Amino acid sequence: MTHYFIRPIQYLINGACNGLTFIRRLFGRLTKPLADTLYPDGIKCVACGNELVADNKYGLCDRVECRLLHNECYCDKCGSNLGDSGDNPIGIQLCKHCKQESHPYEYVRAPLVYDAKVKDLIRSYKFGRKRYLSKFLSQHVIDCYYEHICNKVQIDYITYVPVHKSKLKARGFNQAELIAKELAETIKKDQPHASVPLLPTLDKTIQHKLDTAQKGRKARFASVSGVMQLKKATRQLS
Repeated sequence: MTHYFIRPIQYLINGACNGLTFIRRLFGRLTKPLADTLYPDGIKCVACGNELVADNKYGLCDRVECRLLHNECYCDKCGSNLGDSGDNPIGIQLCKHCKQESHPYEYVRAPLVYDAKVKDLIRSYKFGRKRYLSKFLSQHVIDCYYEHICNKVQIDYITYVPVHKSKLKARGFNQAELIAKELAETIKKDQPHASVPLLPTLDKTIQHKLDTAQKGRKARFASVSGVMQLKKATRQLS
């Protein structure tokens, strides 16, 4: 008797949960146009907060203090900025780390020089809950993709570094995933016949007590060893 009584209650609970999910999605769709009207993108500089004279895809004003340096002189392996230390501008240029270490990847490209301005902007994006910055930061990644990657190698899929589920719950979003989505959507829009799928390939299984941003180079490398694993659905790709 109890068994037949509990089952209808489960149906009612499931129906109520589905109804709440539908209401949340409907409310979000109805309020988004109003939010876009009240708080449109591109009104203020994402670096200094001053109003923009003209809209631009990077969300930056023309002040010298807000200009981000593009990574034009870089290590051909890890992508680190070499500044004025490029010792072989014609041939392959390697940073001091890549001259001594080997890496399991072909090469990396970084669109910006990781100076104090870029560091503050990224920290504001990650830890300041400024999700909207993904739209502007992704533009640098998109430009870098078209300039250094798309015509040189065959891209099978786009993926991103995951965050632990507890950190995802606290932060509300994965900053790397949002930028990866922007890149995949842009490629699909620009080149529908050659779109690149977005594929989550990793799971983060261990949560760090201390954020890696507070660690040095060697400590960061050591801290990520063994904390991620391939998703079951993507192991066949390796």
